[in-house]
Amino acid sequence: EEIPKIITSVAFPTPNGWQTVNDKDYAKCWSGVDLDQVFQQERVKRKSCSEKIEMCFVYIAVKQLRESNFLDSHNKPTRDVKHRYKMACDRSLPNEFHLIAIRD
Repeated sequence: EEIPKIITSVAFPTPNGWQTVNDKDYAKCWSGVDLDQVFQQERVKRKSCSEKIEMCFVYIAVKQLRESNFLDSHNKPTRDVKHRYKMACDRSLPNEFHLIAIRD
């Protein structure tokens, strides 16, 4: 039997360096929320509980990136942001976090 993942934080690159979403951020955002009411059942019917929790962490990270204007309305980084985050993050890759990659 597979041991479920326990995510306690997620790191993601920004033009200001690595940012993290931790378990306190998760609790603040999702405490008391019925995740079955949030997710479209067709999209998550084959997802495990830990995969749904991971999606919640990613949601918080994307929300922070959007609020900081690092992502556009389609959740895509701007050209300027991509260049700046590479310069800020290539030097120091945090290995203790579950990473989210920004892709083209």
